[in-house]
Amino acid sequence: MLKNRIIPFSWLPASWGLRGVTREIAEVEYYYVGKERDWKLLTLKYEGTELELKRLEFKKKYQEITDIEYEKQRATLKGDPWVKILTTEYDPSEPLTGSFELDWNEHFIKSLDDAGYVGVTDEEIVDQWLSELCRNVATEQYGGVGDFDEQAEEAMNSRKNFNAKKEQ
Repeated sequence: MLKNRIIPFSWLPASWGLRGVTREIAEVEYYYVGKERDWKLLTLKYEGTELELKRLEFKKKYQEITDIEYEKQRATLKGDPWVKILTTEYDPSEPLTGSFELDWNEHFIKSLDDAGYVGVTDEEIVDQWLSELCRNVATEQYGGVGDFDEQAEEAMNSRKNFNAKKEQ
């Protein structure tokens, strides 16, 4: 938003000695307020990747993007792998079923590719990684010994027995 100024910036004695970007910054601060002022100052003070990071902060500050979008775009600009669970679905009547909705950036896919995961699509690569991750978590639960399927079945049977006793 423009400030209502009667005297032009160039008529102010304080502006006479200013040159280049310093002058442009002072002029923006003289004429503008709020969101428009902040945006103009960003483009004057920063450049390259730093400018893009500051623009992201600006968009987050003024709620133009969500926190998750901010995190993903920030990681992408910095070249960092990023993955996030967006939603989980759970059916109380069938507790062993459910799903996750994931989001990721291209650097995450590259890191999985470098780790040896392969697939035709990004989704296939992420599915392989998530399956292996879940398998590793489950294996840790059982101490990493014995037959996983056998131990999982025993755990499920004990859960069914617990539920049957609870219903009595």
